[in-house]
Amino acid sequence: VARFKPQVVGFSSVSSQFGPVKEIASLVKTNSAEIITVCGGVHPTINPATYKGIIEIHLNPVPDNIRVGQFAHAEIELKATDRLIIPVHTIHFDPEGAYVFRVIENDNATTIAEKVFFEQGQQFNSVAEILSELKPGDKIVSRGYLGLRDGKNVVIANRNNTKSKQLEINSATSIIKSTENNKQ
Repeated sequence: VARFKPQVVGFSSVSSQFGPVKEIASLVKTNSAEIITVCGGVHPTINPATYKGIIEIHLNPVPDNIRVGQFAHAEIELKATDRLIIPVHTIHFDPEGAYVFRVIENDNATTIAEKVFFEQGQQFNSVAEILSELKPGDKIVSRGYLGLRDGKNVVIANRNNTKSKQLEINSATSIIKSTENNKQ
């Protein structure tokens, strides 16, 4: 920089590297405070509703018949991952965190509700990823929360059940192990 004596020095950076680039720009200015420093680059953004975004791909070597700025459609296939998911409407919150009511049998073979706090991962539309405490096949209460508390007796009703006049009828949903192939 001292030998070339530029009027402007430009940097290209992704957002996560802006800190180190800013430090280098400061070093450039130690040679001459009049040097204009400019930084630009890719700042990827994702639409949280669709999980779609625009990315820039650098091809090296550049294939024949490709021009700078040309629009292209690319499909990225990500490896499918197993995830434990539950319906979002089954999740409750209190000052200790997120919880659900798991349906278990106590020592007397009575079906009861167990309040289980868990770590929640990502949310995908109407389902949420479960990272801890619950396992595939656990049954969680999905309807009939009024007055429900830890240790309370519950009766699991299927959707076609006509026992709707009983006060302690709950509906249970099994935790689902989902494998989805994610395409962007």
